[in-house]
Amino acid sequence: SDCSSKNMPIHLTRCRGGAVVAGWAVGGEPTVFPAHAGLPIGRKTDPKFGIIEMHYDNPDRRSDVIDTSGFKLYYTKQLRQYDVGTLTMGHLVVPTLMIPERQMEWNITGYCPQLCTERAIPKAGINIFGVFFHTHLAGVRLSARHFRKGKELAMLAQNKHYDFNYQEVLYLRNEVKMLPGDSLALTCTYSTPKRNMTTVGGEATNDEMCLNYVFYYPKLPFSVCNSYTDYSTLTPLWTKLVIAGKMPNPTGNYSGGLTNAVRHTIMGDQSMINELRDLQTYRAPAMYCSYQNHSIIMDTGLLRGKAIWFYLVENSIIHLEIKNILAANSEWISDYGQKIPNFIAAANYTSSTLNSAPATTPINM
Repeated sequence: SDCSSKNMPIHLTRCRGGAVVAGWAVGGEPTVFPAHAGLPIGRKTDPKFGIIEMHYDNPDRRSDVIDTSGFKLYYTKQLRQYDVGTLTMGHLVVPTLMIPERQMEWNITGYCPQLCTERAIPKAGINIFGVFFHTHLAGVRLSARHFRKGKELAMLAQNKHYDFNYQEVLYLRNEVKMLPGDSLALTCTYSTPKRNMTTVGGEATNDEMCLNYVFYYPKLPFSVCNSYTDYSTLTPLWTKLVIAGKMPNPTGNYSGGLTNAVRHTIMGDQSMINELRDLQTYRAPAMYCSYQNHSIIMDTGLLRGKAIWFYLVENSIIHLEIKNILAANSEWISDYGQKIPNFIAAANYTSSTLNSAPATTPINM
């Protein structure tokens, strides 16, 4: 990434893990914090550096376009009562964020789970005052839901008519208290009726994301709280797609090769599409949450994801071994002992490829 390039000052070589302060996207208006909260600057404990990351889309590779972008920051010498923090939550931008071609509606859900918030949020809680939803061109609807002690509270926020060309911070009419042990769920709905290939999680405009930047106070070191469909969950399905000639065999030794393979996949077969939907919906997701200094609070999928990926690339995906890996992963699912919020009624997942894996254990976020 740019953070580790030779042009980056040594103090900023790990900037990718820093906390997001604010963001702007197509059609957005200025971000304005409430009168009683703001971003502190100038104190010994405040950030010493700020990074502006700008994304460009130039699919035609034109050389005659001049960028005149810029930004303004407004400040006051009167320190406000609370410091503002931003929590990035949703589904990690990884190849398992996979949306089949020609779908009128497809849901992807990312979680900020109880196991993260009970470790990162103090007893007094935090006050949420705004959210910033973000998908790319296929996104049509988003909803952020709030759970406490196994019960769903009032909807945090939703956008039933999401438009990529009109992305705004949604300021809540009434601030929402989030306590340790609470969980959040972000569901992104996509529509791909005119796309002829699979859409994958990625940074390109034609790829997809499912993110929610949650604005709150008082500020905590807590900066990232995400989930994602584990690599081991989709490996058997990728196996079948490669063997059937519907997905290129991934090349390379990092996730970029897998992303590109998924991007050029044509699923076609409705049974495989149904299998993908069931796996993304009912299987236990991997969880990742961290502090702004890169300290990991929880990462349930890191080692398994790497193991599955290298096996996929180097060994052409042998069914028996994948079954053994999935069986081991199932023990982790059992031990995890949490329950996914009930977006859809619980169901047992069965597949000829996954016969060695037991029925899904509900996961309590």
